[in-house]
Amino acid sequence: MSTVNCPSGHPSVSSDYCDVCGLPIGAAATPVAPPAPAVAAPGPAVATQTCPNCSDSAAADALFCESCGYDFTTGTMPRPASSLDLSATPPTAPPAPAPVVAEWVVERWVDPDWYAVQQSDDPCPSPGLPVVIPVTEKSVLVGRPSRSRGIAPQVDCGDDTGVSRRQAQLTTDGQRWWVEDLQS
Repeated sequence: MSTVNCPSGHPSVSSDYCDVCGLPIGAAATPVAPPAPAVAAPGPAVATQTCPNCSDSAAADALFCESCGYDFTTGTMPRPASSLDLSATPPTAPPAPAPVVAEWVVERWVDPDWYAVQQSDDPCPSPGLPVVIPVTEKSVLVGRPSRSRGIAPQVDCGDDTGVSRRQAQLTTDGQRWWVEDLQS
């Protein structure tokens, strides 16, 4: 089996893209010499790297820190829980303490196929990636916000004009959830 070095110096069996970092391997890739036979050393030296976020050590070729999730390939910090889409909460207001009912989340996304079937004159909002919203209250409003009406839904669907200000209410008893259409 022949291997080549990618532009970053990683050995790769694949000749088009690096097996380690994914960089394209051009015509200038250098063949890698077959590995020399292993020689028993007094103590195996394992190459490591230190995570700049939590200072734990990780294997030199690790893509992510096993302890905190730091991305070694892009140099980005793990996404904190506070960066989840909580746009219904005003940025200046401190978070209100809410009892945690259960470890539930709402995944909000646009379904372009459903939107096409509706034959609406309004364009379909950009589907984008799903947004995960943690649910920490027993009753959660789904809809679009309105400052003039004082409506701030916990599941903010503000980018979809097909959703009403007060579209639905999600309610739980701690084990089951109910969805109530608010006749909007």
